[in-house]
Amino acid sequence: MKRNLNVVTVPFPPRMMSTSRNPTAMPIDYARDVLNMFTLNSGAGSKRNGVVRVGDALTGEESITCLMQFIPPSGTLQILAGTDNGNIYLQEGSGWVLKYSDLNVDGYICWTHFANHLVICNGLDTPIKWDGTNFEVISQWIDDTGLNLTYVDAATLTVEGDADLYPVGLELRLELGAGSYVESTVQSVTDSVGTLTITLDSAVLTAGLASFAYKVYPPAFAFITSAHNRLWGIGTGAPKASSFSSNVDRNRVYYIDGFNDPTAWYDDEGFLQSINLNDKSPMSDELMAMAVKDGLSIFFFRNYTQVWSGTNPTATGDFAWQKTIPVGAVHPGLIANLPNDVGFFTRYGARTISRVLQTEQLDVGDLGSDVDPTIAQAVSTLTANDAIYRQAHSFYDDQQGWFGFKLAS
Repeated sequence: MKRNLNVVTVPFPPRMMSTSRNPTAMPIDYARDVLNMFTLNSGAGSKRNGVVRVGDALTGEESITCLMQFIPPSGTLQILAGTDNGNIYLQEGSGWVLKYSDLNVDGYICWTHFANHLVICNGLDTPIKWDGTNFEVISQWIDDTGLNLTYVDAATLTVEGDADLYPVGLELRLELGAGSYVESTVQSVTDSVGTLTITLDSAVLTAGLASFAYKVYPPAFAFITSAHNRLWGIGTGAPKASSFSSNVDRNRVYYIDGFNDPTAWYDDEGFLQSINLNDKSPMSDELMAMAVKDGLSIFFFRNYTQVWSGTNPTATGDFAWQKTIPVGAVHPGLIANLPNDVGFFTRYGARTISRVLQTEQLDVGDLGSDVDPTIAQAVSTLTANDAIYRQAHSFYDDQQGWFGFKLAS
């Protein structure tokens, strides 16, 4: 039979090479790019059937910047999309329905599942939660312990305390007898030798005034995750490509005081719970993200990674520092939780935390292979400015068993 001279047949390349190597000097079983194919363990390959369309594009000039998935109590998978206009849409059929708006467009959306809620932060707005039907800004009522609470009139009360604890605009919930509550806002405060006269912006009080509570909100976290039956929050502000955050507590991690409650960030006395990780790194750094591997808590900084053991971070708990490794993460969004590992991106390429824990250094034999000039160029582009930096994210497909990172455009 006459051969088809228009087709060149070669064995499927079971091994991949770095672009730092000269392809002409490599054996035939190496490839630089394998397009639309999966490499099998046997050394062969199978055709990739592409991606599945899940819905229509958004109408207008909005662009999707983040996709989130959530399974409510009904058990039906929900897909939500964050956009560059600060909106969040829920997919219904092949279209999208607006569910939340007015997020700061300069923020970077981070999300996690916790206690039957999807919890979302962006570094600039108060975190919000989604229960499958409605969004709600996360807040918490703290019972006030001020002494000698006294009713004056329908819009005025007195209490002994510190005036700094009752700023103008503070939201109050007032108990008017057993089980009867009203809400109002502080309009003004007058201090007379420790006795505060608080005037409300609405006349809702009665002589039955028995107690009151004030509303607090968690910080506008830049990163949020769930671990050890708690929510953990890190940093504030918009992500910076190459400079540290101006937040003086940029190396502090916060955690909820109560178990399985996405609102319980403060203790009964109104104090945030946190751990300062600053003294466990040998140089100035910035905490960016957190993950869990085999029960160990992994904290990713720009230049270092800290490993902590234990599950109880309170003062009487077992949370303890174990080691600091000189490998950092490029971006909090370039961290992928895999079934049995954590993949993350350094300035040298993709790494797995299991290999980093084994070598306690940058090992060029890891997932990313040799230091790749293509990757180095992508990282350089990613960190060129804040706008490009905010576009980075990771993705993972459980059914097909692969994950990836989106760096520069």
